[in-house]
Amino acid sequence: MAKRPKVKVVKKTVQPQKAKTGYSAKIEFNNPAASKDTEDFKKQASELQRRYDILEMYTKKVESKIKELEEQKKKYIQEQSKKNEDTRKEILKEKEIRVRDVLIKQMQIELKKQKDISRIYDSHIQKENEFKAIKAANKIPVIMINDFTKEDIAAAHSDFVLRDQVVWFKNLKDSASALNALICFGPKIILNELDEKSKEELSNEGMITVDMKPVAHNYYGSVPSDKLANAMNEKQKKSFSEWLERYKKREL
Repeated sequence: MAKRPKVKVVKKTVQPQKAKTGYSAKIEFNNPAASKDTEDFKKQASELQRRYDILEMYTKKVESKIKELEEQKKKYIQEQSKKNEDTRKEILKEKEIRVRDVLIKQMQIELKKQKDISRIYDSHIQKENEFKAIKAANKIPVIMINDFTKEDIAAAHSDFVLRDQVVWFKNLKDSASALNALICFGPKIILNELDEKSKEELSNEGMITVDMKPVAHNYYGSVPSDKLANAMNEKQKKSFSEWLERYKKREL
C-alpha cells in the first residue's frame, strides 16, 4: 500500500486585540436627509462641471465653423454677383446656398442652447458663493419665497432644497394645501407670523416659527443667528441650538 503523505500542522497564534480606551469628544450630528441632499448636489455639480467643459470646447468649434461658413457664403455671393442679375437670382436658389443657410441656422440654435447651459452653471456658482459668504459672516441664509402656495413652495424646493433650512414668505395667506406642502418638504425655521393652529401643526413636526424679516441678497436672505435666537422662547432655543450646530457643519 502507498504511504499517505504527511500533513504538516501549523499552529497559528492569535494575538488578542487591545481594548480601545478613552473616548472621543467629537460629537457627530447626523442628518441623513441633509447629507443625501448635499451628496446629490455635489454629484450634480460635478456632472454639470464636466458637461460645461465639454460644451465650452464644442461652443468654440461651433462659433469658428459659423464664421467660416459665413465667410464662404459671403465670398460665394460676391463672386456670383459679378454676373448679371438674372444669373445671380438663379444662383441664390441653388442647393448649396440653401444648405449653408440651414446649417448656419441650426448651429446658431445649438450655440444658444450651450450658452443657456453655461448661464445656469454660472448661476449655481454665484449662489454657492453667496451662501458661504452669509455663513462666514455668522448669519443664517434664508430661502425667500414669494407666495405661501404649494406651487411656490415646490418650486423653491426644486431650486434650493428646503429640508432643514430657513424660509421666509413675502406674501402670506391662509392655505391648507400650502401648509401641507411646507410640512412635506420639511424646513426647520419659518420666519413668519402664522395663526396658532398652523404654528401648532408645524411645532408638532419639529419646526420653529419666528416672526422676523430677513435682509435680502441676490439669491438668499439672511438673519444674524444671535438675533434669531433671542426672538425664540426657551423650548425653541434648545431645538434651535441643536440645529445650529449641525447647520454650521453643512455645505451647500
